[in-house]
Amino acid sequence: MFSVLFLFVALTSRLHEVTALLSHGVLFPLYIFPDLVSGDNCAAWTPVFNAITANPTLPFLFVVNPANGPGAANTQPDPVYQQCIPTLKSNANARVIGYVATGQGTRNSADVTADIATYAQWGAAYRPTGIFFDETKATTQFVSLYQSYASAVHSSALGSSAFIIFNPGVTPTPEFYTFADLIVTREDFYSSFSVSQLAINSTAPAIKQAVLLHDGPTTTPVSLVDQLIGQLGIGYLFITNAEYTSIPSDWDNFVADVSAAQS
Repeated sequence: MFSVLFLFVALTSRLHEVTALLSHGVLFPLYIFPDLVSGDNCAAWTPVFNAITANPTLPFLFVVNPANGPGAANTQPDPVYQQCIPTLKSNANARVIGYVATGQGTRNSADVTADIATYAQWGAAYRPTGIFFDETKATTQFVSLYQSYASAVHSSALGSSAFIIFNPGVTPTPEFYTFADLIVTREDFYSSFSVSQLAINSTAPAIKQAVLLHDGPTTTPVSLVDQLIGQLGIGYLFITNAEYTSIPSDWDNFVADVSAAQS
C-alpha cells in the first residue's frame, strides 16, 4: 500500500511540475558567454537576470551551451559558467537546460549519452535540470533512438523530472510528443516563417510546441507574439533580430509582450 501511495505522490508531483512549466513563456538559446570581459560578474547575462526578476510569473527556459555541449566527458564547465548559472537557477520561474547536438540522428549515440552524463555530474549549484536535443531527426524511424536519449536523461543524476526538449525545427512525427516535454516545431529566419507551417491538433498540442525565429526585425512583432501565444497557444517563443550569441535589441519589450500575451 505504501509503495502504491508513494508512486501516486511521485507521479502527481511530476505532473504538477510539468504542467507548471507548460504554461506560455520564453525559450532562449543562451549561447552567450556570461562575461563581457574577464571578471565582470556575468555582465553579458545581466539583461537576462533583470528580465527574470521583472517578470516573476513568466516562465523562462535557458539553453546553455558552453562548448557545443558540456565540454569533454566528465569535466566541469568553465568557472564563469559555474559562477553565473546559479543566478539563473535561483529564480523559481527560470530553468537551465543543457545543449546536446545529435546530428540529425547520425551522431554516435555513445557521444550523445556521454554529453548527458557530463551534464549530470556537474556540481549541483550549476547542473542543468533538463536537456535540449538539437538537430533532432523527428521521423518515425528515429523514435526509438530519441526515446532512449530521454530515458538516459531521466535515469541520470538529472532525475526523472528533467525537462526534455527536442529541436527538429520542423513538424515531428506525433510519437515524439509522448516522451518530450517541449518540441521546437519551427526554427527559421524570421522572414521565412509562416504560421501556416505549424501543425496543431490533438496529437500535436500547441502547449508542447516552441518557435524560434532569428534575424528578425529590431522591434518586437507584437501582432505575431499575440497570434502565436495568445491565439494559438504556442508554449514557448523566442524572436531575435540577431542570432543566439547576443541579447536581442528589443529584449525587454519582447519579454513584456510574451507576458502580456499569455496573461
